[in-house]
Parts: sequence; C-alpha cells; structure tokens
Amino acid sequence: MKIVVLLCVLAVFFNFTAFSQSRNNDIQGKIAEIKQLLWQLEHSYLNKLDHRQRQKANELLDRINRKLDALVESKKPPRKEERKEPPRKEKHKEQIRMIPPNEFSGMMKKLKGTVNRDDKLFIISQNAKVYHFTIEQLIKIIRIFPFDKERLEAIHSVLPKITDTQNEYKLLDHVKFQSSKNKLKEMIKNTPRKRY
Repeated sequence: MKIVVLLCVLAVFFNFTAFSQSRNNDIQGKIAEIKQLLWQLEHSYLNKLDHRQRQKANELLDRINRKLDALVESKKPPRKEERKEPPRKEKHKEQIRMIPPNEFSGMMKKLKGTVNRDDKLFIISQNAKVYHFTIEQLIKIIRIFPFDKERLEAIHSVLPKITDTQNEYKLLDHVKFQSSKNKLKEMIKNTPRKRY
C-alpha cells in the first residue's frame, strides 16, 4: 500500500515537472489538475492507510499543496503598468484634535490668573492653533472677559476651530450690546472653517 501511495505522489510530481515547461498561462490550469489528483489520492488511497502512515502522507500532501500555491502566486502574470497621474495636491486635511480636559482646565486656570487682556488673548490664540473646541468651552473662555470687545476677540481666535458649529447661535447670549451681536453674526457668517 505504501508503494502505491508513493508511486501516485511520484507520478503526480513527474507529471508536474513534465508540463511545467509549458506556457505560463497554462500552468495555472495544470496546477488545478494536480490539486484535483492530490485530492483524489487523499480520499481514495490515504484513508486505507493506518493512522501513522496516513499522518505522514497528509503532511507530504500539505507540503505539496503549499508549494503548488506558492508556484501559482509566483507564476501570476505581472499587473499591467497603469499610468499613474501625479498625485493631486490636496489641501492638508486637518484632523480634529479636541483639547483634552486637563489641558482645558489648565488653560482656564492660567487665564483666570492672568491680568493683562493681551496675554489672555495670546494664551487663547496659541491653544486654538493646536486644539479644537466646543461652543460650551468657548463660552467658558469668553466669560473670563468683562467687555464685549474682548469677548469678540477671543471668539475670533477660536471660531475657526469650533467642532459643533450648529451651536454657534448660543454665543449671541454672551455679548451684551446689539452692535456686538451684529458683529458676532458677521463673524460667524464670514469665518472660514470646516463643518465637523
């Protein structure tokens, strides 16, 4: 019985080497035929072997199948070279980087401890270069300032980095005078920013 199995495996191997000389596109068809023969060998003859012989034969068949798979991969025709257009220069896609809670609370402490309004506005603008904010966070920031003019300057720094633009109307409740409300409406209307 061992001899029959070995002869079948050798026959398959020699058949493979004999027609492996043929054209590349024909190889895949021949490999499929070999796999079919190996399957028949496994189900017709290997089941008649004892457990130990069957295990060795299965290992051999697995090795042959892996080599056949590797051969199929290596013989695949190369992909046609597609003419690639030069990459389009896209505008830098900005990722949303929300200010972490500990950073926000640290910034708020710094703002409350700073006396000079220009220094406060500087702290806000520097953080707005790095982080995104929500309207609620912006409202907390502008409450530090007593006057509408300073509040509008702070809003102007942060407005392009607001993620929940649908809530911008809430800012109107935090400026006192109608002239400030009108300036804020214009600012909201004209500030270039992405809708997140």
